[in-house]
Amino acid sequence: MFREGAEIDIVVCNPPYVPGDKEEMEGCGISVSWAGGDRGREVIDILLPKVWPIIARGGFFYLVCLAENEPEELLAVGRAAGLEAAIAKHETRGMEELLILRFH
Repeated sequence: MFREGAEIDIVVCNPPYVPGDKEEMEGCGISVSWAGGDRGREVIDILLPKVWPIIARGGFFYLVCLAENEPEELLAVGRAAGLEAAIAKHETRGMEELLILRFH
């Protein structure tokens, strides 16, 4: 996924985050672009431990998520990895309560 030893200044990720059945994540239909499986966290939970080591000192990682993805838990995961973590933006768009989390 990432080159070993890479240091990246800014990472922005809008992963599939909509909670739903794992079957929606399979195949090649449009649902694979938003379907995040259980709690909408299937991709997010795989990504986080892989992204922490490649963020450069002083770098930032921004993650788009839904309130249903348990953002406070995601922030705690980042803090446990030694990063500062906060909600950078929080707003409702239609029926979605969206957040952008900032880690550095």
